[in-house]
Amino acid sequence: MPEAAGSGSVPRLRRLPDCDVGIIAGKVSLHPLAYAAIVGPQDGRVSVESTKLAGMMGHIALAVAHTFRMLNPFWIEQTIPFLNTGRFDPHLRLADASQRLAARGRHRLRTQIGDLSD
Repeated sequence: MPEAAGSGSVPRLRRLPDCDVGIIAGKVSLHPLAYAAIVGPQDGRVSVESTKLAGMMGHIALAVAHTFRMLNPFWIEQTIPFLNTGRFDPHLRLADASQRLAARGRHRLRTQIGDLSD
């Protein structure tokens, strides 16, 4: 269960959930003032260091901003190997991530069109 860390702060976990935890941090900010307010690598909202959790199975920092990270092919394609293996792919490049995501989209579209023709 989250626990408030103090007035105006983000919640902290009391303990890890009963599953493998992997954390993907961003290290690019779209907010120019964030570099003055947040120490070290950060995504415009939180520092990479503050995303780490004792007992986590994996942690990776990607060149993505906080605001649009869920739309980033790199972010999406790092999630899949973690869910399958409990590890992130440290060798994945952005170009490869984009190609994998596009292939998944084409496969899904073909599957849905096939379902419509039945």
